Amino acid sequence: MKLDTKGVPEFNILPGVAYDHIVFNPSITSLLNENTKLIYFGSLIQRSKCGFKTLQKILSQRNQNTKCLYDINLRPRCFTKAIIIESFKQTHVLKLNDEELEIIKQMFDPEKKSRAFIEFLMIKFDIEMISLTKGENGSCLYIKDKEYCIEPNRTRKIVDTVGAGDAYAAILAIGYLNKWHPERILMVATDFASIICENEGAVPSSKRFYEKNITLTKEIINE
Repeated sequence: MKLDTKGVPEFNILPGVAYDHIVFNPSITSLLNENTKLIYFGSLIQRSKCGFKTLQKILSQRNQNTKCLYDINLRPRCFTKAIIIESFKQTHVLKLNDEELEIIKQMFDPEKKSRAFIEFLMIKFDIEMISLTKGENGSCLYIKDKEYCIEPNRTRKIVDTVGAGDAYAAILAIGYLNKWHPERILMVATDFASIICENEGAVPSSKRFYEKNITLTKEIINE
């Protein structure tokens, strides 16, 4: 991985790593039998035949009350239309960025405007919520026929953006499961992702990070 001049990462995704060979086993079955509220998954784990088969088996055998958040996370040469379609079929909440939205539009309907295409996805695949992040242009949440948007926090200094998407997704999951109002999800997710961007790397190692942001941390933990 390397960062560009704006702190945005460029990833070199190596082939043949451990997650390409995950198999369905009794431990996974045990987890599925627990009261699991949500399964968070992406596309990268599905780039191999083994990974795709295992992940789709996990999703198909989950409890009917278990929700699925698909953080699409498209990387070059690591996805196909078939992977995306099968994943959409299992999705309750979809998270993607504006570049990924354009890639998907080219697969399905390049002529559609972005808002119309999002509505198309929600109807076709029965998706409850779509989260669209747009970098310096903020982010939006789509629920049924409603759109909620927020501007980014421009007061924070960006060191690098590694982990920002995961931080945003974590709040999205918390907010969705706890039935937060969409505007609250956007506000807390934006703040948390912005804080992560002030640090090098995805996971702050110092306790000072959490002490400095204790109010936001408590709001998240208390949910």
